[in-house]
Amino acid sequence: MPFINTVNKNKTIFLSVYPESKITGFKSEMSRVPRVKQKKIPLTKDGNLQFNHPVPNKVKLISGEEFEFIRYTAITCDPDEFVEKKYSIRQKNSKRQTEIMIVITMYNEHDTLFIKTMTSVIKNVDYICSKWPGNESWKKIVVLIVADGRNKINNRILNVLSAMGCYQGGILQNCVKRKDVTAHLFEYTTELMVDSDFKIHNIPPVQIMLCLKEKNAKKLNSHRWSFNAFAALLKPKICILLDVGTKPSKTSIYHLWKDGYQKSFGSLKIPLTRQGNLQFDYPVPNDVKDTSNKESESIRYTAITCDPDEFVGKKYSIRQIESERKTEIMIVITMYNEHDTLFIKTMTSVIKNVDYICSKWPESESWKKIVVLIVADGRNKVNKWTLNILSAMGCYQDRILQNCVGRKHVTAHLFEYTTQLMVDSDFKIHKNIPPVQIMLCLKEKNAKKLNSHRWSFNAFAALLKPNICILLDYIFFIFNKKNKKVLEFKVGLEILSKGPNFVSAISAFPWQLFLTDSYWFFLAFDHDPNVGGACGEIKVDLGRKCRNLFNLLVASQSFEYKMSNILDTPSESVFGYISLLPGTFSAYRYEALMNGPLEAYFKDDTMHVSGAPKTNIVEAN
Repeated sequence: MPFINTVNKNKTIFLSVYPESKITGFKSEMSRVPRVKQKKIPLTKDGNLQFNHPVPNKVKLISGEEFEFIRYTAITCDPDEFVEKKYSIRQKNSKRQTEIMIVITMYNEHDTLFIKTMTSVIKNVDYICSKWPGNESWKKIVVLIVADGRNKINNRILNVLSAMGCYQGGILQNCVKRKDVTAHLFEYTTELMVDSDFKIHNIPPVQIMLCLKEKNAKKLNSHRWSFNAFAALLKPKICILLDVGTKPSKTSIYHLWKDGYQKSFGSLKIPLTRQGNLQFDYPVPNDVKDTSNKESESIRYTAITCDPDEFVGKKYSIRQIESERKTEIMIVITMYNEHDTLFIKTMTSVIKNVDYICSKWPESESWKKIVVLIVADGRNKVNKWTLNILSAMGCYQDRILQNCVGRKHVTAHLFEYTTQLMVDSDFKIHKNIPPVQIMLCLKEKNAKKLNSHRWSFNAFAALLKPNICILLDYIFFIFNKKNKKVLEFKVGLEILSKGPNFVSAISAFPWQLFLTDSYWFFLAFDHDPNVGGACGEIKVDLGRKCRNLFNLLVASQSFEYKMSNILDTPSESVFGYISLLPGTFSAYRYEALMNGPLEAYFKDDTMHVSGAPKTNIVEAN
């Protein structure tokens, strides 16, 4: 049916309006050819055709212009000229800020694919609004549908859009002021959704813009309409692109927005310290901070540009020192690229140990005497999921990382935060745990474990001056290629004997440390001032009913560890020494390591020699 429009001298247009077809389900039928109705529509001041048209009564559910009327705009220009020609959009006229613009591009796909994509997007919008504060957060989200060719699009998709109130075929125009229309724009805030069974459901409001291009010009042109025309007016913070047929999960768009928002850098002017160091406090998300504890309201970030041996000389500061707190125990956890589940098990055990120690100490704020230091060996090597877990605990903020300070490359990133959150093995967050002071040292480059220990002792322990240093690794593991199974080593502590020279320890507790392990370490040093070091035994996971012993590799490893604990350790203790590998579950009196032992221990790292045979640590009384 031809479209008729004429223009008179008063800048008005006689619009040919065809009545909507009767919709029964989704079968459109025209019972007869209706008469053409003409409406006199004034053009805008800029000569554009833009007007509101009422939607059917079955579509509008609540009162309000955006629910009762669909806005139609006949665009006669190129997408790059959309802003210049002063076309307007409802979202802009209402002075609403657009946080997310979701773009759906389509050609002539099947209507079932469109329904799946559209249903998923609407569910995502509903989920995002449930996470944002306020009852009208839907006003910050716009869903833009760009159809590549008016004659190419599946007509059943147009029927679905008509049922949602987002399309009116009877008001389309071919030209305005003798200019051919290049695209048709429909704007409507719908409260209806069509599911895969073609049933209509009521939903929270969703702002939908349908751009129906007159001619097919490929997907790249559709994206040009999205960014150069509509996004140029809306100025959204995040743009999410989808094709028809893509079915995002209920929470995926929210996580895309969250990730994009956290990684979007804003300009923030931070003054350097008197010593020329970059160090500042940054607020943590509201879901993380605890209003009862001021330290949990912000995270301290320090961009370190020096070697660990120069950390004290460069006059870097730590929250613990600024608060004039005495550090009794420093627990050091070193990691590389291990799996996030291993980190959770180790971290959960450490937090429980800190809680147990605080329950044994008389002071009400005894947690201030314990610092948990996590040293990650390489910013690009660490497991990203581990960083996500640390972010959920409030101990890491990716968006504030800096690469250089004063033309000096950053060698390590230090985050300091007092958390009251814990993530368990089921990835559930537990709140209101006792405060735990956590320091995360994220090294810029991978430099091996010995270098991580040098950061721990020569940089942070040199400032904190703790009484006891406890070293932990992730739970050690070996890989069985035949069965493709990870055989976990377990670390635990149960005091068997103690003397002036050593403490020997063993435990069969699976996967994690005993609740009291760190406390028994502390008692060993507290009761005997001559104890300079203590260690625990690593035990191989034997499996249920010791089934793993049928594996020769597991059996030989178990035999080696048992013999080492039964023969080697007692024999060495007779002479006042215990030798063990770096990172083994062990503790040291920091005072005993100064003036000699640490210099010999880190000699290979300072000479940049890797894999040297002398990189084992010796405990002495």
